[in-house]
Amino acid sequence: SKPNLKIEYVDGYQRADHEAFDNPLILVCRLPESVMPKNQIAAAQNLFKNSGDKIAELIEQKSGIALHAKIGVPVLETESGIVWLKAVSGQGTEEDPKIELLIAHHYSNGFIYQFNAAVLESRSKEDWPVIETMLRGINVSN
Repeated sequence: SKPNLKIEYVDGYQRADHEAFDNPLILVCRLPESVMPKNQIAAAQNLFKNSGDKIAELIEQKSGIALHAKIGVPVLETESGIVWLKAVSGQGTEEDPKIELLIAHHYSNGFIYQFNAAVLESRSKEDWPVIETMLRGINVSN
């Protein structure tokens, strides 16, 4: 979280043998459900399809951080109730490696628990199967 980007994280997970904030990692936010109500995912899909690059630009402007992000489209998985969103940030250089993001939105009692998983693109084939299994196995309750 930066001064211009107020994000309240409620938890975080990463490998114990890594330095703080090294990838892979999972950061957890708790948001009011009104941010992205499940019954409005179809509208959000159209918004992200038509304005995903603009949304990424606005995030960069608000945060003051050059993310070089590409944001996917939210998808409601009906059998699990999870809303998934994929994104990529970074330029793919040594100083700014590409980071792949998989965000799982779990809805519970008027809140969204947003699990933001990030892995280095170079390790995505090894890391994603484990992380996706973890994100699917989460049971959120207040």
